Amino acid sequence: MNRALLWRREPERTMMTAPTRARPLFAMSTTSPPASPAAQPPPAAGDITYEHSRPITAAQFADVLGRTTLGIRRPLHDPARLEEMLRHGNLLCTAWHGPRLVGVARSLTDFVFCCYLSDLAVDEAYQRCGIGRGLLRLIQSRLGPEAKLILLAAPGAESYYPHIGFHGRDSYWIESRAALG
Repeated sequence: MNRALLWRREPERTMMTAPTRARPLFAMSTTSPPASPAAQPPPAAGDITYEHSRPITAAQFADVLGRTTLGIRRPLHDPARLEEMLRHGNLLCTAWHGPRLVGVARSLTDFVFCCYLSDLAVDEAYQRCGIGRGLLRLIQSRLGPEAKLILLAAPGAESYYPHIGFHGRDSYWIESRAALG
């Protein structure tokens, strides 16, 4: 069953913590990755760079989505639509392993009341390394203290979100354009 999920901001979740290694969890860089980097093995947590102001192209977005189960529910073969999705989202957080884009969190938010997380995708080869949680921490760091993070879980991902502190809600509605005429 699909359920809307809400993440309540709790004090212990608002702090960004560094991994056990000396390298900080959130390192910022300004270099652009190559268009098609070679596959790399899954990293240690300190080998991932998280960014909130680094733009990505529709091709990079399609590439990382295509390496996740979310890709089958996104218009990967429509670059113009992907470009519009990126252009109109107002909070984009990314995770990089060297030059390789391995995770993306795309949101629509007012930054003070609510943030709708429309895409949270982590390359399947990099899952279970804490990257999704790192992206969520970065989103939280950009929001006001009372803002709620809201999402609809993709089929197969429902069990992930309660594990990291989201609370399910049974009431949500999805509008069907055909139903409204």
